[in-house]
Amino acid sequence: MESRLGEGSTFWLDLRLRRADAAEAAHGPVPGAAGATATHVLLAEDDRVNQMVVEAMLTQLGCTVDVVDDGDAARGAAAQHRYDLIIMDCHMPVMDGYEATRRIRDGERERGMHTPIIALTADALLANRMRCLESGMDDYMTKPISNAHLAAALERWAGRRSAGTP
Repeated sequence: MESRLGEGSTFWLDLRLRRADAAEAAHGPVPGAAGATATHVLLAEDDRVNQMVVEAMLTQLGCTVDVVDDGDAARGAAAQHRYDLIIMDCHMPVMDGYEATRRIRDGERERGMHTPIIALTADALLANRMRCLESGMDDYMTKPISNAHLAAALERWAGRRSAGTP
């Protein structure tokens, strides 16, 4: 990483990937990748670059992803669809992730269900982690997120949605 005050930052990323054979490329992600095949994820993130990066990472892990860019849209999507997991940015326009989580939890209580919600935020302070958990989020990840941390979170939380009426 190089950074100059007032000029910006440059980041480098080295990825070790294998070339997919023709059959894999034609059929998309390999079933069973990170235990997340067919996991339906709602990504609530207002930054377009972060949306593209996290969505690509989730897709690579075998997930199907719906993306919204504010907390109110996240609340609406969660009320309309059954997600296996919600990844929630904390600071978004219209409604922040904390309030969106509280409202999602209110609706879920009425339906007797619980969808895991993981905060994805740049705020790495313990006080912010506590605020996330107090709002009803189940876990907390800081930006920038790595593939390994995202895969671990999927493995830990994706199968934990409790039943209820949609």
